[in-house]
Amino acid sequence: MISIGKFEAKLIAAISFLISVLVLVCQATHTISESQVLPIFLSMVLTYAFLKKPLGSHFLLQLLNWIVIAASIAVGVYLAVNFAEIASRAGTPTSTDIYMGLLAIVVILEALRRTVGWGLTLICIFFLIYAYYGRYFPDLLKHKGYSIERISSQLYLGSSGLYGLPLATMFRYVVIFIIFGAILERTGVSNFMIDLSRAVAGRLPGGTGHVSVLSSGLMGSVSGSAVANVMVGGNVTIPAMKKSGFSGTMAGAIEAVSSNGGQILPPVMGAAAFLIAENLQIPYAQVALAALLPGTLYFLAIAAVVHFYAVKHGIRPVAKSDLPSFGQVLKSGWLYPMPFIALIAMLLAGYSPTYSGLGATVAAIICGFLNSKNRLTLRKLFAAIREAGEGVVMLSIASAGAGIVIGSLTITGLGNRFSSVLVDLSGDSLLMLLLLSMIGSLIMGMGMSTTVVYILLASLVAPALIDMGITPIAAHLFILYFGTISMLTPPVAMASYAAAAISGDSPEKTGWTGFKIAIPSYILPFAFVYNQALLMEGSAFSIASSAILALVGVVLFSAAMIGWLTFRLSMLDRMYLILCAGLLLTGQLIPAAASILLLGLGYFLWWKKKMSRLELRSERMEL
Repeated sequence: MISIGKFEAKLIAAISFLISVLVLVCQATHTISESQVLPIFLSMVLTYAFLKKPLGSHFLLQLLNWIVIAASIAVGVYLAVNFAEIASRAGTPTSTDIYMGLLAIVVILEALRRTVGWGLTLICIFFLIYAYYGRYFPDLLKHKGYSIERISSQLYLGSSGLYGLPLATMFRYVVIFIIFGAILERTGVSNFMIDLSRAVAGRLPGGTGHVSVLSSGLMGSVSGSAVANVMVGGNVTIPAMKKSGFSGTMAGAIEAVSSNGGQILPPVMGAAAFLIAENLQIPYAQVALAALLPGTLYFLAIAAVVHFYAVKHGIRPVAKSDLPSFGQVLKSGWLYPMPFIALIAMLLAGYSPTYSGLGATVAAIICGFLNSKNRLTLRKLFAAIREAGEGVVMLSIASAGAGIVIGSLTITGLGNRFSSVLVDLSGDSLLMLLLLSMIGSLIMGMGMSTTVVYILLASLVAPALIDMGITPIAAHLFILYFGTISMLTPPVAMASYAAAAISGDSPEKTGWTGFKIAIPSYILPFAFVYNQALLMEGSAFSIASSAILALVGVVLFSAAMIGWLTFRLSMLDRMYLILCAGLLLTGQLIPAAASILLLGLGYFLWWKKKMSRLELRSERMEL
């Protein structure tokens, strides 16, 4: 670890604070054009990243690092200062524009390497190579190839480049909700949610596991980061689960899967709902309503896993003496839900996500100052704003990297052709297209934030799904689910690895255990694509019946994963349950009827087997 000097440390703290302030002021007042402020915003983010992760302590390396910082500032200031002039000569860039664009691309690639890692960096480099050497690619991907000047101007000056939709989305929505979450955390909202979850779920078998599911889901919906949520809530829930009888591997897996699910759970969905609404140009409430049943089923599946595991291993509920009273929790923490209520009320009233987020943030600050239990002081407020600025850096740099990919797709035309390429590869089979989209989403999502992954997939994959006849909302939720679940998918299961660091168990074991108990969640996106009643589309009867069938399906799936229903299940029993669960999740009449018949037959056979065992045990006792 390279040490950072006192001057650099103070400068880093100041920049992180100013990043948040810049977003709050600009979004509240709109005094500066977004096209002018985005370059300044990105320059501040890049400067923070290079200061925080210098090249080394040697004098020459330090000098090189400051040169890179100066370049990061120069490319942003140049655009902001010359904004009007550049806009007036759109389409005719000067040589200075070209050189500045090349410099911007280089510093962003280096920032990506230092903050995000080689994964997204190599993807960006590949697309740059593709834009330049397109004539040498296979016929399916071939294009004439573009000059360095054209690529530079497209990415630096174009609306679909470095300062395009991905970075603009971060600036408009995501940063505000990160600030909102940071302020809430400083007032002790995570402790309130854990206490509330203990009061609600602690009396169930495996109560500590249910507390993890409920509290992590609530916090994850706001934080938008599975890893961050694991690190905040997991420090409390994982040790509690281990103490009550859960293995370290299972405790870490439950926390990871629960924390990850918050990003697909309305109303906030980690800001993803706002991005979908922006892309589809539909009201936020419509997105949240469509995501409600799948998100609920996701958490019911995890709750079923906890229940069956607890019963199988004899893990009892939390002792009543250790449980807080529900009324007492609400009485002492009634201020905590107020910012969430303000947020939902403003969204439903038709305010934009930006203003709703700002309003909720103001409500969080007011409630924090009124909260006598864990009062929000000015020092805590400044610290929260600074921490939010720190949390923005990696996401913003990744968003700029996503801009390189989208800009390259735009200039080469592959963005428009990619959907037809996927359709051709699938052989016009919807199931094959869904499988290809799932694999692509999981691969692109490994190690990257859900927000950035969704932005990329919305450009690359969603159009192909829509071209195949899937409704836009189902297509976008499908890629969001798999972009999110990638955080649980080995070999790069980042959420599980974070949980393993707390549990002290093997990251690989925790990763594979999390993958196993999350398998119902890998099936849910296919279920709502084929049965859109799960997205609240159709008659009340079809929605209700589909929800009930899907609920039974995910519970049976969870039982099969754990190997316990009302008794220990053999491998054949588990495969039988998986078949029945899969038929129920289709939501279709004939498969569901077949599943019910199979379950009836299975129950008869299991009951008969159980009775024969009881008779055999009775005979042995008599002897």
